[in-house]
Amino acid sequence: MLQKIRHQLQELSRRRREKWLQRDVVKAREKAYLEVFGLTTRQVQDWFDKPFDINFSSPMPTYPAFYLMDDEKIFAVSGAFQIPSDQAEAILKIAAQDYRVVGQNQYMQAEDSARRLLLWARPNHFNGTRIGITTNDLDVCRRVIAYRPSPLRPWEAFPELADYGIGFLQGNIEYWWLTDWDPYWDSLTPAEQEAFMTTVPAPWKAAFWRYCGEGRGLFEKRGN
Repeated sequence: MLQKIRHQLQELSRRRREKWLQRDVVKAREKAYLEVFGLTTRQVQDWFDKPFDINFSSPMPTYPAFYLMDDEKIFAVSGAFQIPSDQAEAILKIAAQDYRVVGQNQYMQAEDSARRLLLWARPNHFNGTRIGITTNDLDVCRRVIAYRPSPLRPWEAFPELADYGIGFLQGNIEYWWLTDWDPYWDSLTPAEQEAFMTTVPAPWKAAFWRYCGEGRGLFEKRGN
């Protein structure tokens, strides 16, 4: 009985944490609209006011993931991901290919003004750069996906922990792990994951076993 109650409390805690993270993502996006584009959410809705005339699976089944924003009455898809800062310029050029600047980080396609793009880069995001994309042009998404971006390794994102690893996810590293690392890791094939595990430094092996390897399934099954 106590074990069942414990499991229920842990599941409630997990769902609450995921809800908080999603709320944080929405707030961060709204803040980015104002700070990076000078647009309110309503203005973004006006910017993307034409429904998609396509079949779209949300999220796109790959990495980085792009999600439909129709719940926010924005007829576009949005995605955000971390990359090493020295790759930021390349990914921005790839995303904005054949587009022209029409405002503060706002783009329209040269040949089709109905195709639009909001594109931003936030440096100093856990020692890398976070790229944000909102667009109604799936070709932009496909080009970015084809680039195969990847986040920093955990010991690169948190160099102060490089020689120690982690025991449990909490605080900043929990936020980064759930929003930047987990989506990337889950996009890898089993063979790619296995190959990566051979590169994990000794101080991080326990954490990877717990959160990415065999331990992940064991702990999730037990509700921990």
